[in-house]
Amino acid sequence: MRKILAILLSGALAFASCTMPETIYKVTNAGDYMNFKGGKLANDLGTEFTVTEDLTDTKWQVEGNRFYAVFDVLNINYDITLKSYMNSTVKVPAGEIDEEKTPASDPVQIADCSISGGYLNVILTYYYKPGTECPHNTDLYYLDDSKEGTLTLRLVHEGAGENLVNMTADDLKSTSVFFCFSLAGLVPSGDMRTVFFECELLAQESTGKYTSATKNAALYTQQIQF
Repeated sequence: MRKILAILLSGALAFASCTMPETIYKVTNAGDYMNFKGGKLANDLGTEFTVTEDLTDTKWQVEGNRFYAVFDVLNINYDITLKSYMNSTVKVPAGEIDEEKTPASDPVQIADCSISGGYLNVILTYYYKPGTECPHNTDLYYLDDSKEGTLTLRLVHEGAGENLVNMTADDLKSTSVFFCFSLAGLVPSGDMRTVFFECELLAQESTGKYTSATKNAALYTQQIQF
């Protein structure tokens, strides 16, 4: 898992599905969300890929599997060398945001956060104490405001206080996970929204002390249609 995250954070190139000129067709360390359905591998825009070399454990070949892949594009036919992947956990939002009832969140580190394929895709890292039974549940809560034209998505990670703000690094280990939260039905079909993303981020001061900082920012500079 750490090896996969290292690849993601060391400059994995975001790969946009488009028609590549015949003179420029090789891409190294591309990264994209992939879906394996009907024996075919395709990204969220419908571009199909053929894995001609697989450097992974090959266990991604499960019908309906959705994962983040790092790969090399070999030619204009979208033949690829699959170098690593991270399986996702597909979930539906836990409910609407209620300031009195929505749980508080332990801080996480975010490697990627985006919307594609009808999902909010989030790759995150959290810290945990080995040997405990703390489940570290991660859920998404939402608030649709049709009057303001906004959709707020709040990521909540319940770690029962197991994080670097409250504990020392020597007591904790880290793990990276990939969630895909379905956005189906949160906004009436065809409506436009500016999407805001909220979460508690783990930050480190110059002194080395870890703190929790609230992130609240628009995922896109313009409205998207649902």
